Amino acid sequence: MKAPRWTAVSQSAFEWEREALDFLRDHLPDHEPWRAWSNFEFIDDDGRVNEVDALILTPACLILVEVKSRPGTVRGDAYSWTWRTEGREVSTDNPLPLANKEGQAPGFCPPSTGGSQRPPWRPHHALG
Repeated sequence: MKAPRWTAVSQSAFEWEREALDFLRDHLPDHEPWRAWSNFEFIDDDGRVNEVDALILTPACLILVEVKSRPGTVRGDAYSWTWRTEGREVSTDNPLPLANKEGQAPGFCPPSTGGSQRPPWRPHHALG
C-alpha cells in the first residue's frame, strides 16, 4: 500500500516494529476503499495517552493492529501468553484486552485526513 492510502503519522523508534509495519504495508491491498494509519497516539476523554501501532480501514471494518515482536513460539489464552525461546519460557499478560480498551476508549477517533478540527492524536515524538 502506498501513500496516500498508507499514512505513517510518525516513524517507529524500534527496528522490529518498522519491519512489521513494512510487512503489513507491503501486503495490504493498494486500492479504494483501503486505508491505513501507523504510529499515532490519541488522548482519551480521561486525558490518558493511548498508542496505536496501525489502524486499517477495510471495506468491512476497522482493524486495530498491535505489533508484538519476540522470537520463538507463543501459546496462550485470554489472560496470558507464554513464549518459548531456546528452551526458556517467559509469560506475559495477553495484550488483547489493553488493545481492545484503547480501541474503545472514549474520545477515540481515527486520524483525520482533512478538515479543520485538531485531530485527537499526536505523533509519538510529541511526547516529552
